[in-house]
Amino acid sequence: MSINTRKVPATGTCSDPALGMVVLVVLLLIVGGCSNSYQMDTATVRGSVTLDGKPLRSGSVMFVPERGRGAVAKIHSDGTFQLGTYDAADGAIVGRHKVAVYPPRGEIEQDAPADAPAIPQRYQSSESSGIVVEVKPTQENVFDIKLVTTE
Repeated sequence: MSINTRKVPATGTCSDPALGMVVLVVLLLIVGGCSNSYQMDTATVRGSVTLDGKPLRSGSVMFVPERGRGAVAKIHSDGTFQLGTYDAADGAIVGRHKVAVYPPRGEIEQDAPADAPAIPQRYQSSESSGIVVEVKPTQENVFDIKLVTTE
């Protein structure tokens, strides 16, 4: 039995052009993956949140899509919001979303009114809120979210 041995010079270069091309393609894919190409299509979303017919004056609203990144917005003192997914007001991913509404969170919302009403627990989870919306492409989507303390 004979073993075929071959000495390869240790020059630190790649002499196989195919291997070099593979490495180049992989590097381009990695660098290309650092761009915004991973972002899914969004559409503008704004609206209002009321609790028992009165504007909710603080807190936040979150839209959770079936796939992709969720969108979030602070609820303003007049009860209105404008969602952002990748940027502050770029909207939400196109498609179906479950919605959750959260109370103000400490330092995040220092301007929250001291007498802010308690948001019922069921609305604080997109799984239990029962609120489902459809964000449509190429248009402004307006949703009026109506919460009630009793059902």
